[in-house]
Amino acid sequence: MALALAEGNAASSRIDIKLSPDAVTAILDAVEKDGVDSAELYFLTELAGSSIIALRIRTADDTDTAYRDMPGLARLWGDDADPVRETIDAAYGKLWGEGVGGYEALLKHHSIGETQAEDLKKFAVSQMLDAEWDKSKVQNAYKPIRDTISGLFGHNNTLGEDEQRAGRFMVHSWFVALDNRHGDAVPDFLYAWMRPKD
Repeated sequence: MALALAEGNAASSRIDIKLSPDAVTAILDAVEKDGVDSAELYFLTELAGSSIIALRIRTADDTDTAYRDMPGLARLWGDDADPVRETIDAAYGKLWGEGVGGYEALLKHHSIGETQAEDLKKFAVSQMLDAEWDKSKVQNAYKPIRDTISGLFGHNNTLGEDEQRAGRFMVHSWFVALDNRHGDAVPDFLYAWMRPKD
């Protein structure tokens, strides 16, 4: 089910509600029925963020339910796994494995805004790059992480000039975050060249 999303203005017809775990589960069930599309991925990353202000959800039967000024969802789940996070990460992982088309979809998602860029960066570092960095040593000339870089730039270099530039910024930001996560252990030469010149 595709969700048509639009930011709404304050209106007297707005329904202000607090989400419960059951409500979130119902939303996820609807979203996952036919796979998570780009609009739904955007919605989920906003839902998982710190707040949503005047976001309108239009369902298939054309009824609107608006959620406004919602707090982040983490406290709904306590120590349990967060199903919104799991759905987002599964969608990212699927796109990661879909070659150029998946890379381009990730880049478009990254370009929507800061919430999406930061969310995708956390996924890229913790779910994808960390494992390859852990296998990369001086003794193997950092081959696992270099192979990952080669794959990412193989995809990036098939795109148009503007998209390539945006992709270089995106991937560079991931490697800066990876390096920070590992206490400056990732050699700069592996990723410094990625950032386009201003």
